[in-house]
Amino acid sequence: MRKVPRGAVAAIVSLALLSVGIEAQQADALPAADPKPTAAPPAKVASRPDVVSAAVSARSQGSRVEVESMRTETSSTWSNPDGTMTTEAHAAPIRFKTAAGWKDVDLTLQKGVDGSVAPRSHQHGLRLGKKAAATGQVFASAGSGPGRSVEWVSPWRLPEPSLDGTKATYSDVQPGVDLVLDARRNGFENDFIVKQRPAVAPVWRIPLRTKGLTAKPQADGSIQFVDAKNVVRSMIPVGFMWDSVTNPAGDPVNKATVKVTVEQVTPGKAILVIAPDAKWFLDPARTFPVTVDPTYASGSAYANFDTFVQSDYTSDLSSAVELRTGKNGTHTERSFLNFSTAPFKGKDIISSSLSIWQYGASSCTPTTVYVRSTLTLATTATRWSNQPALGSVYGQLSAAKGFSTACPGGRISIPITPLAKAWSNAPYDVGGMALIAANEADVNSWKRFYSTDDTKDPVIGFTWNRPPVGTRHGRTVRGRRLRGTRRHHLVAVLGEPDPVGPHQGHRPGRQHGQVHLRVLHRHRLHPEGLGHLHHPRLCLRHPGRLPPSN
Repeated sequence: MRKVPRGAVAAIVSLALLSVGIEAQQADALPAADPKPTAAPPAKVASRPDVVSAAVSARSQGSRVEVESMRTETSSTWSNPDGTMTTEAHAAPIRFKTAAGWKDVDLTLQKGVDGSVAPRSHQHGLRLGKKAAATGQVFASAGSGPGRSVEWVSPWRLPEPSLDGTKATYSDVQPGVDLVLDARRNGFENDFIVKQRPAVAPVWRIPLRTKGLTAKPQADGSIQFVDAKNVVRSMIPVGFMWDSVTNPAGDPVNKATVKVTVEQVTPGKAILVIAPDAKWFLDPARTFPVTVDPTYASGSAYANFDTFVQSDYTSDLSSAVELRTGKNGTHTERSFLNFSTAPFKGKDIISSSLSIWQYGASSCTPTTVYVRSTLTLATTATRWSNQPALGSVYGQLSAAKGFSTACPGGRISIPITPLAKAWSNAPYDVGGMALIAANEADVNSWKRFYSTDDTKDPVIGFTWNRPPVGTRHGRTVRGRRLRGTRRHHLVAVLGEPDPVGPHQGHRPGRQHGQVHLRVLHRHRLHPEGLGHLHHPRLCLRHPGRLPPSN
């Protein structure tokens, strides 16, 4: 697939606009016709199939137009009216491929005709249970690729679930215990809400049915599901539990890990055992309700990843729906994000920013957060004592959102143009960044953001041009003066749009021909293209030999 030079696109757009102007001049010379009702302006288009058509539409309607052929699972690209391009690269999948084409991810739960519950659109086919009078019904299932899935089987009768956005609540699956399932992009969160103090600490034994996967417990307390080649396809991260005491920021004060183990019964069948610590659970100081929170997450091949670390915490926090920075009570927090550099490669970056949704703060006093590069990447092994090595500061912003109605939560945009430029020329495939408070000793520096596991995931937006290259297809427009006249010929060699993703199936070297523009003008050609010519005479010809001069 060949690149469309910027000059070629500009020439086509300018030609179209000039043609309209010429027709308008000719119309002015004709006798006035009877007035007719003014037609409504054409509706603006949101997207077009390819770069050229999107560029023409964007210039014509004065607003950006998405290029459908440049969509990927994690990014969208638009053509702007000024000829530049803008890409939004998400830190999580926003769409997925089906037999019918792309489908946007939508985690909003809805009930099917059979009573079962599922997100409107989920790439792993997540399904939640329906009302069941008997035990042994599947209450949650998700796939991890063709022929691979995990089903969670209910040891209780399931009541009719109540739905609220991405959450389904099954009240009193046990006396005084609610089951709450929350849909995630890569799986689901499973919460047991213990509403009153029990006589004994609970232990839940949940049958699992696996297809194409085997459960393997890990030393850190997590459970991995691996395929026949021992590749991790999904996992249950370390679980947590907390009571109802919170700090001023709304965070649980009393939080502890939960022991989660797996007992293999037969191939394809296992028992998941969730056993909260009895001493912690029955402590007289405990305030109910208490939440016990194991999560199931499907693995992916995406380079994007995020997590945060706390100075007094030693477990993996990558499955959380949040990222944090700054001083939180007596401890300090930092966040780390990995992004694929593929969307940036080979682009002439004009501007870029990180858009991240802040929904927590210590106050409405603005404080500065830094974006720093990382020299190594974050992983599930990242802890305060094992952080990625930090590089330079590439962006910063002073802001406060999410503390109260005086400064409600919302997106903040941190300029990171130098980092995006660095990634455009990077030899590596994944780039890392860290979010760190400028003053980690300041209690006002604490901030909380949504992570990739939430619907309001981090996004990097960048506006760019394609850099000129020295090949035939890389030339924008070439012109030449002919035998002492003021007439010039411009030849634009047009090819197909160049791909952003690796799955564009066009053949390299394919040309759509040459467009010859004959321009009769008393001045030299303006270096910025046809848009700066005045009163030209244009001749558009099909591919072939250069038309003769007169």
